[in-house]
Amino acid sequence: MEGTSLSSVANTSRISSNLSAKVKSYLRNLNLFPSIPPSTNEYRLRSERIATRLYIILLMLSLYILVIYTSLITVTEIVAVSASEVTTGFPLKIGEKPLSVLGLVDFG
Repeated sequence: MEGTSLSSVANTSRISSNLSAKVKSYLRNLNLFPSIPPSTNEYRLRSERIATRLYIILLMLSLYILVIYTSLITVTEIVAVSASEVTTGFPLKIGEKPLSVLGLVDFG
């Protein structure tokens, strides 16, 4: 029983390290701006990879700034309210007097 758990842990560790090696290799060779036709010049490939990394970093930074800015701004909403709604809380019908005029509500 103990031997199988140790072998499964070792197997999981091997799979994890293999996956991390593949991800590192993929990210190291990632090139979003390949030259046309594809170049074999190592200097040109290096420049393209640097441009890709710079693009990704600047994209992530701008998204981060946009999210922070959006979460921190305050929005002011202007709503037009008639005088009858201010005194009563609801619109008055034609000829109806506000409650404050009738003496039922004191706003002072």
